[in-house]
Amino acid sequence: MKVQALWVALGVLAISQPAFCADDMTEGAYAYRAPLPILAGAPLQRVAIPPQVLVRLQEADQSDLRIFNAQGQPLSMARLPARPSRSEQGEIELRPLPVLGAPGALAVTGVILQVDEKGLARVIGVNGAPEPPKTVLLGVLLDVRGVRDPATRLRLTTDIPAQQPVTFQVESSSDLAQWNSLAEVVAYRSPGDRSPVTLALARPALEGSYLRVTWRSANRLLGPVVVRGAMLTTEHPKTPKVERAEISGAKRTGSHELDFGLPFGTPVTALQLTPAGQNTILPIRILGRADSEQPWTLLASGTASSLQGTGGARVSPAIPLQGGDFRFIRVEADKRTSGFTAPPRVQVQLEPRDVVILVTGGPPFTIAAGLKGANSNFLPLDSLMAASPGVNLADLPLIEGQPHIPVTPSVDDGSGGLSARILILWGVLLGATAILGFIAWLVSRKPAQGMA
Repeated sequence: MKVQALWVALGVLAISQPAFCADDMTEGAYAYRAPLPILAGAPLQRVAIPPQVLVRLQEADQSDLRIFNAQGQPLSMARLPARPSRSEQGEIELRPLPVLGAPGALAVTGVILQVDEKGLARVIGVNGAPEPPKTVLLGVLLDVRGVRDPATRLRLTTDIPAQQPVTFQVESSSDLAQWNSLAEVVAYRSPGDRSPVTLALARPALEGSYLRVTWRSANRLLGPVVVRGAMLTTEHPKTPKVERAEISGAKRTGSHELDFGLPFGTPVTALQLTPAGQNTILPIRILGRADSEQPWTLLASGTASSLQGTGGARVSPAIPLQGGDFRFIRVEADKRTSGFTAPPRVQVQLEPRDVVILVTGGPPFTIAAGLKGANSNFLPLDSLMAASPGVNLADLPLIEGQPHIPVTPSVDDGSGGLSARILILWGVLLGATAILGFIAWLVSRKPAQGMA
């Protein structure tokens, strides 16, 4: 009887457990599903995860992301690291300004140059004793005072004696008196060779400065050196792409407090708050926590503003947040301000992520997300890239959706009542108590056999 009671208890206990284990390899198990265009003829492709998918993922590591083919089979995938910051190159053509002076003047310390109204640079002061028999070309100046971006290369169009090594040096100065060496290269040309002289630069800041190019040789040169032109290559950092989502339904828990919950597990990297009304500036503190049982943790502080000008409204930029596991956010406005007189616009910034997929099966393809507790389906990137030997990651076709800011509702953290964890614990406790009571009742029963 005791064994039978135990089996009955185990059966009741198994029935009482919630069924959390959905099939993560089945398309229908995911809360969000949308068509995904796949390019024909490319076995490996990069997919930029759309923002409408990022706000449906329930796992911070994107374990509940799947791409299914028409046969309902999930495609093999590999994660890509966060997108690196990129820059775009630019070229600036510079006019060489000749530097005139006595031979050997630039080899003496304390040389002072001056650029006259005709664009000629002349030596006007030398702390030394160079011989001044005649005026010669000592080098060239390049006016880069208006260059704001870092420089990576200087390419010179030159005439130099054939078959003689010539050393070119480039220096920078903001006052034409004190010079800092930037780069040096030895150039050697065969007869008829007109290739430019290229000096690699280590991204110096040149704004407000001049460049000075000089040359020398260990032996007497058989002909003059002439710099006919110069091209400066710069790098302009591109604004990194970010994905944003708008959170609707944030609650004002007081005149100076605003609470909202994230209905997704994708990590949030920054928060942009736009106060309602015109010409509003609010110093704020941003706090976060994973659930109502945890204390609030400071994530960042900054200023939220909305100013109306002649060119339209200007709002404050997004405030970066410290990393961490938080699903609920509280914004506290400075008590010395009027606070949140109306609900502000809340936008969260998500880090864009890409995946590499191996295309198998036929179209249409479906991207799916939104399954708490799904197992990771990602393979090592090297294993996936082995499917196309010799193909570089940068050369893979990229599937990227149109810019879109999804709107997702805020969720409650249950702080006004019992949290989900407490409710589950109470359910388990009451279930165990009922099972123990049932076992005790079975054990207490006595068989009726042998009674008169």
